[in-house]
Amino acid sequence: VLQSIQGIFEPMIFDPSTYTGEFKLLIQGHMGIWLVPALTECLSTRAPHIRLRVLSREENSFEQLSNGKLDFILQAELHHYPEELQRTIIGYAPPMLLARKGHPLEGKPITWEVARQFPHVQLIVDELADIHFITGKQSSFIRNMDKAVPNLRVDQLSTAIQVIRKSDYLFPAPPLLMVQDDISTELITLPLPEGEEVSLRYVMVNHPRVADSMAHNFLRQQIIGVIEHFRKKHHLPPLAELQDGN
Repeated sequence: VLQSIQGIFEPMIFDPSTYTGEFKLLIQGHMGIWLVPALTECLSTRAPHIRLRVLSREENSFEQLSNGKLDFILQAELHHYPEELQRTIIGYAPPMLLARKGHPLEGKPITWEVARQFPHVQLIVDELADIHFITGKQSSFIRNMDKAVPNLRVDQLSTAIQVIRKSDYLFPAPPLLMVQDDISTELITLPLPEGEEVSLRYVMVNHPRVADSMAHNFLRQQIIGVIEHFRKKHHLPPLAELQDGN
């Protein structure tokens, strides 16, 4: 396997400034919007010859991690993972209900019944059914989301955003989109119906073999550094506190 061989035959002294390897990352689309630009900016000065191949979807991703064809996955945590894979918690964030400014529901209490009276757009995420939503014991979030039939399903985030900007559609959206100024223009965040409190745990997943590769460890450190900077900017606790608490 190319990536495995690449790790085995790395020089004993790893120099990021001259390293020319390629890495394949699987990053859920809404995370890539803010993470990839920051990561490439970081690498442009520290490791300008590293090449990244970043995908938002890939079949048999866990198998590809195991056989070395995929290096890292960054995603909302799923219910189940192969025991051999390692996970690092990189954050928690609640899903959001996005709408245009001036939407009829702006500033009003929202029930599930009222929310379902408006059309909504759903972002196609292959692993959506497997994502672990953290809810309270009395939560009806999963049940009500299952009842909601989307009027529009798209696999392009930009399309979903444009639809809600120009209509009364609602968008049950991935977290953190509103911190992107170019995305959040003319949009508002509505509270989840009936005061629901829901969260997603985000993780970075890799095979233990990467610990034996200086290049992989370097890239992992750069990814973690970008995430730490993002968390500090938005007044969130450092990643170490998340690991200690779980």
